[in-house]
Order: sequence, then structure tokens, then C-alpha cells
Amino acid sequence: PDELLQNTTYFKQLQNTLQKQAKDELSEALAISPKILLKEHIDTWSLIWQSGFSISRSLAPSVMNGDVINRTIYYVLCSTPSPLYDLNLEETQRNKFNQSLFQIDQCYESHSTLLGDRLWRAPGDDLAVSQLSLLWRSTLSKKGCTTLM
Repeated sequence: PDELLQNTTYFKQLQNTLQKQAKDELSEALAISPKILLKEHIDTWSLIWQSGFSISRSLAPSVMNGDVINRTIYYVLCSTPSPLYDLNLEETQRNKFNQSLFQIDQCYESHSTLLGDRLWRAPGDDLAVSQLSLLWRSTLSKKGCTTLM
């Protein structure tokens, strides 16, 4: 009984903390002008696409096309937190994250992700986007690509 009470108290405190954090973060996000937010979103994605981080259209028959791959990249990255863009991130931590992106590791030496039909679905709603993002993060994590996340 004592242990149950401690767990209940702990979970109630945790719930209150998380609710306050979510409320504070949502208030902060809602304070941003929609026009500014849209401009930042467009500018960021323009830089990503201009960097060459995309797949061009293929004319080969029965090949997954660039539009499917690029759409998936867009949905997954838009729904995945990016600590690099956290406004409260300390500069030393930001530098550490940046360096980790260029570390050569044994990232993904498994079956081709192009063969996984579930990885390339067009999400129809927010839940489907969330599930697709979770599937990608899980796939990459299981194959040793945690530095990319």
C-alpha cells in the first residue's frame, strides 16, 4: 500500500510537470506570428532542398520515384523534434549535436529501406504522419543510426 501511494504521488507530480511544460511550450509557440512561422518553415525547407538532400525523378519502370521519397522525408522530418533548432539549447550542446552528424559509424548496414513499403506510405492524417515518423525513427534506431536522430 505504501509503495502504491508513492507511485501514485510520483505519477501525479510527473503528470503535473508535463502538463505545465506542454502548456508553457504551446503558449510560446502560439505567441509566434503565423506569417513568421510559415516564412521560417519555407526558408528552412528551401535550404534543405537546395543542399541536394532530395531524390530526382526516375524514368525507370517500376521504380519508386523521387516524389514519394521526398514527400516521406518532408513528413518525417517535419514531425520529428530537432534539438539543433531548440532556442534554449546551449552552444556547447549545439556544437556536440553538429559534430555527431558527421561521425562515421555503422549506420544502417541492413536491407534497403527502399524495399520497405510501410516506410514510404502517403500519410493521410496527423496520426498517420506520427506513425510513419515513429516507424522511421524505430527503423533507424534499431540499425545503429542514433546519431542521425
